[in-house]
Amino acid sequence: MATLSLRPTPDEYAQPYARYIDRVPEPDAAPVLRAQIDEIRRLAAAVPPEKETFRYAPDKWTVREVLGHVNDAERVFGYRFLRLRRGDPTPMESFDENLFAA
Repeated sequence: MATLSLRPTPDEYAQPYARYIDRVPEPDAAPVLRAQIDEIRRLAAAVPPEKETFRYAPDKWTVREVLGHVNDAERVFGYRFLRLRRGDPTPMESFDENLFAA
């Protein structure tokens, strides 16, 4: 009997995302994503307030901006997932993560 894999095939995502998809060894990413909620909360809570806006180099994101980017990306990808699940054939636009981070 064949094993059901929920992993996307390379023709289902843009190549730049391959490095992220390849980092998830499990066949179903949903449990991994659920576990990351608590992990992100723990990491964010461990950052002292005075370090939230620290930049280790010019033009590098702060911790606050990185967490904001993760939040923005979750919203964008959630919306894209909804459209995919509904069979919406409309082309999806990209988003400018640097504009969003600002």
